[in-house]
This record gives sequence, C-alpha cells and structure tokens, in this order.
Amino acid sequence: MSIPEINRHRSDNRFRKKQLAHMERLGFRLYDHKDKLMLFLPYSKEEDLE
Repeated sequence: MSIPEINRHRSDNRFRKKQLAHMERLGFRLYDHKDKLMLFLPYSKEEDLE
C-alpha cells in the first residue's frame, strides 16, 4: 500500500506532521526522497487486505 506525493500534500496543508507520525506508528515508511509512504504487509493476500 502506498501514498504518493507526500511533499505536495504537506505543502497544500492536507497532510500534517502529526498525521505523518501517526502513519509511521502504523508501520508506513518514507521512500523516494521522503515523498512516498509505503506499507509492506508480510505474507498477506489480496483477500486479507480487504
């Protein structure tokens, strides 16, 4: 699961530092020069994600 263009969302005030910290506590990590949040769920299937 990914959330792209984090920098644009932050500059448009749609994504704040507090929200970013919360997403990181849920297991998301920043990638692509800190512009994309990605969550990797090990051994998950598409049915599990629903």
